[in-house]
This record gives sequence, C-alpha cells and structure tokens, in this order.
Amino acid sequence: MRPGDDATAISASAPGTATRAESFGLLALAVLLLGTAWPAMKIGLAGATPIWFAAGRAILGAVASFLLLPWLGQLRLPARRDLAIVLSVGLFQLTFFFMLANIGLGYLPAGRSAVLAYTTALWLVPLAVLVGERVPRRRWLGVAVGLLGIVVLADPLAQDWHDSGVLAGSALLLLASLSWALAIFHARRHVWHLTPLQALPWQLLLAAVLLTLFAVLFEPQGRIAPSGGVLLSLIPPRWRAPCRRSSPRSASSACRRSASSSRRYGSARRSRLRWFSAPS
Repeated sequence: MRPGDDATAISASAPGTATRAESFGLLALAVLLLGTAWPAMKIGLAGATPIWFAAGRAILGAVASFLLLPWLGQLRLPARRDLAIVLSVGLFQLTFFFMLANIGLGYLPAGRSAVLAYTTALWLVPLAVLVGERVPRRRWLGVAVGLLGIVVLADPLAQDWHDSGVLAGSALLLLASLSWALAIFHARRHVWHLTPLQALPWQLLLAAVLLTLFAVLFEPQGRIAPSGGVLLSLIPPRWRAPCRRSSPRSASSACRRSASSSRRYGSARRSRLRWFSAPS
C-alpha cells in the first residue's frame, strides 16, 4: 500500500457513503497496509535509487488503475473543473510525497520515517489558520497531543543530530508530510464532480510523467533492479527469505544481489547529501 493508493479516501465531501461497520473495516485495512508499507519500501530501496523507485510505483499504479477502472465502468475523462484536484493530488500527494519520502527513507529507519511522514494531519490546523478558518480549542489540543506522541515515538534525544544524514532525512520526510497535507487540505475544500476513484488514474499518470522526468534529470545513472530488494518488497513479509540468517554459502543469489545493491546505494546516498545539507 502506498500513500497514493488511498487517494479515494482523502475527502469527506466526495460522493458515496459507507456504513459504520464498513468505515471501521476500511480504517483497519488502511492501518494494516500503511503500517507494512514502509518496511517494504525500505527493502525495495535496497535495489533501486529513490526517484526511479518512486517513478516505478507511480507508473505501476497508473497502469493498474487504467486497466481496472474500465472494467468497473468508472473511467472518465476529467473536465476543466476537475483539473485543479488532478493537479494538486498528482503534484503534492503523489509526485512530491513519493520522491521526498523515498529520499528521506534512505537516511532513517523505516519506523522513524513513518512517524515523521504521517504527521500530515498536524499540518492541517496551521493551514486552516492561514486561510482564516476558526480552529476550536479541542483541535489545538489534538495537535498538542499528536506532537507529544511524535516526540515519544521518534525519541529525538536518542538521535545523533550532528549526523547530516539524520537532519536531511528528517527534513525531507517533514516536507513530504506537508506536501501530502496540502493535497488533503485542497481535497477537503474541493467541490467534487468526478469521484476520487475516477480522478485517481489521471493523478497517477501526472505523477508517473513528472517522476520519470525528475529521475532522468537527477538520477541519470539510477535504476530499478529486476531482482533483490525490489522484488522482495513486492512479496508479503511472511514469505520473504530470511537473508540475515543465511550463511554466505547457503544464501540465495537474490539475497546476495540485494546486499550488493544496498552497498552501492549507500555510497550514492552519501554523495547526495550535498543536495540537502551545507558542508560542515
């Protein structure tokens, strides 16, 4: 499950309703899928560079949605009035979130990355203030409790803040979270004509095109390896081979290629720190 996959649920104003039981069921499924997404992404990045990996995810999502929606009878061309939501979700929730989150994940563990990236809801209150909305005290209290929870889970005192990678990764993931929040904020205020499901393939198509361009520009030597970590990231965790427990003699070739990809990516990751942090 990826952040772009839940675009169908980002607006309470969208057409269609669900029963209380269905809503709780969807919530539980979202928690399960989003909770396992970050370890899977971390494994996938062992065999791919971040922006190419983001482009691959968007391309796969776009192809799948353009195949599925005609079968469901839901494929629609967006009209002019739908272009704003296609652009905002395609840019902020898919393109920028995918790219920034993938790069940030290269510097931090999967668990801490997920905590920082999913601060999305906390950005919505200051965004509401900026456009002149009145924010009740209970909502501010919720933000305070949320921030406290993030501090507890992220454990900032245990981090080495002298490490430029920790700083860069944290900043990138917070920017990714803000980018997603901008898309949610717009979607909440948008008057929907297409349903979110009908808008999704066009949003993914936009993200696929932009991410591919960014990958060509910023990662000309990048790749998505057709083996190792990338393939392992597509397999459910319980089916993955325990590479860490295998001896060098018995380890599979896929595990060895994944380890080799990890070492190469680590070297490239250190060089990319020049993009996001000033030299000490």
